[in-house]
Amino acid sequence: ASTDETRPVLTGINFVGIDETTQIVATDGFRLSLYNLKTRLPISSVIVPSSFLSEVLRITESDEIEFSFEEQEKVLTFYINEDELSTRLIEGEYPPYERVIPKESTTQVILDRDEFLRNVKLVSVFAREFSNIVLLEIGKGGIKFSPKTNTKEENTSFQEAEVKGEPIKIAFNSKFLIDFLSKTTSKKIKIELLRPDSPTVFKMVDNNDFLHIIMPVRVQD
Repeated sequence: ASTDETRPVLTGINFVGIDETTQIVATDGFRLSLYNLKTRLPISSVIVPSSFLSEVLRITESDEIEFSFEEQEKVLTFYINEDELSTRLIEGEYPPYERVIPKESTTQVILDRDEFLRNVKLVSVFAREFSNIVLLEIGKGGIKFSPKTNTKEENTSFQEAEVKGEPIKIAFNSKFLIDFLSKTTSKKIKIELLRPDSPTVFKMVDNNDFLHIIMPVRVQD
């Protein structure tokens, strides 16, 4: 979620009830995370402050949390042991996030998460003076990582991967990649790409309910 208070709705987490599923969505305008929770919450669509949810998760150790929703007052209350935590919901219209999620891809990549993270961190050291931009050249057999600069070959790295589809060269802010890879627990990551300027989808191979989108950075060849 965003920390920019000039766009309040983006500082919240959007909960949207769809049939027997609740979609939980967060975005900061450059990244988006979506999780399909297989349960029907008695809420159609609400935006909850992300800072409040972080506090709730910080103080609870339970796998299940009780809550109530006062629709007229726009107040959400969580019950944790003997404590009650309440927050006002963020009012406003959440961006149409469905439009950001690509419906197709021309290139699919499956690779090891830990090695992916190591390679991004390694190349990001040389990319610090160039807006932290790292280039990914995806081709037959794997991915070549390099900083956004005419650099020496020793500043690059290569990772073997399962690649299907067209070769593609794409650039990302290394901090966004590291944020995602540091948080996910899946051993394998799947990347779905359409074009160098299109939103890129990152998935956990062992969890089909979650996806993460990172907007690429446009760079000149």
